[in-house]
Amino acid sequence: MRRVVLLSVVAFGLGFSNFSGLSQAFAEPPVPVYDAPAAVGVAPLASPSGASMPAALTAGIAPAAPDMAAEITPPLDPAIKPKPPAPPAVVARINLSTQRMDVSVNGASQHSWAVSSGRTGFASPRGTWRVQWIEKMHYSRKYDNAPMPHAVFFTGGVAVHATSATGMLGRPASHGCIRLAPANAAQFYALVQKHGTKQTQIQVFGSPPGGAVAARRDRDQDDDGARSSRSERRRVATRRMASLDTDRVRERPQSYVLNGIRYVRVR
Repeated sequence: MRRVVLLSVVAFGLGFSNFSGLSQAFAEPPVPVYDAPAAVGVAPLASPSGASMPAALTAGIAPAAPDMAAEITPPLDPAIKPKPPAPPAVVARINLSTQRMDVSVNGASQHSWAVSSGRTGFASPRGTWRVQWIEKMHYSRKYDNAPMPHAVFFTGGVAVHATSATGMLGRPASHGCIRLAPANAAQFYALVQKHGTKQTQIQVFGSPPGGAVAARRDRDQDDDGARSSRSERRRVATRRMASLDTDRVRERPQSYVLNGIRYVRVR
């Protein structure tokens, strides 16, 4: 028992003699060295003293994400060009030199009709257009409400439409529009209506035949039957006024009494 107590006292004394080293050990504990490999793709975490952390502590950490924008958006290839628009289903080629309109549907020729383009001073515009809008029965506000049946407008107020002046087809005679025979205009209108205005292309090219004789003859022609239209409107107005006069006469009393005296109307 005495030996045990003596050994304890000696050990206690030795401990106090090494107290400075013990305090230093408590102040800065030894850093463990981990030999386990770090997680794949993840840099090992460092302890305050610079030692790496074990794989068990880094197993749930996802690796750093690469630059996703570089993978999702590939570099633009200058050789790649935008896709061209689909070709039109209906193509009307109007030759001002021959005064004819050739119509093809899906690349196959279907119709060839005589037309009347703009006469001298009213040249039809040349170029390539898509149809803007159509109207089954249009009246020209610019030229005395002239009728324009089955009108297919392709630029401004210029249209392909039917005409009653069929005797002028094959030579310039209009104010700029492209005239067709009524049956042909109805067929072209139906094609545009079927395939759509965006799928119809109108090409106008060539030079119309000229000459002083043709110019004088064309000046005597009124565009799209405007003269007959004005005459018809005058006849309708005359009949309406006559009808109103008849109704007024019928409404007049033949006799009436005023202050006890009967008066008889004498014509």
